[in-house]
Amino acid sequence: MSDTENYDKNDEIKKISLDEFLNNKETASILYTNFFNKFEEIMLSKIEKKYSNILNDCQNEFFNIFEKDKYNDEMNNASYELFMIIYNCVSKKYDISFFHENPELASCLFKEKKTVVEKTDIKIIKKDVSKIFDWNQKTYK
Repeated sequence: MSDTENYDKNDEIKKISLDEFLNNKETASILYTNFFNKFEEIMLSKIEKKYSNILNDCQNEFFNIFEKDKYNDEMNNASYELFMIIYNCVSKKYDISFFHENPELASCLFKEKKTVVEKTDIKIIKKDVSKIFDWNQKTYK
């Protein structure tokens, strides 16, 4: 692919709105996955650490609320469940610059636009207007 073709695609991609990316199944899936991965990379260790601190504090204060989690081998599952609860409540801001860097991932948007243009062909419907409806007799003349 030449530089001019790549440049043209980047210009076209920059004109596409976030809503158009989210309305397409393939690009929406990429945006959801990227956001989840970035959020997980940043927040999962922090949430696990905070959850571990809460467990230790509860044990030190003689609360037995989280005792089952403290001695459970699956503590990471409990902290991951907390992570998922937080993730579901987070306001998601998707970053479309990923498509500017990788324009080939947005190629499905251009295919979709071409099919929409092909489907909007004008069809001429021929009507027989020589018959006139007589409302008194309720028949065509």
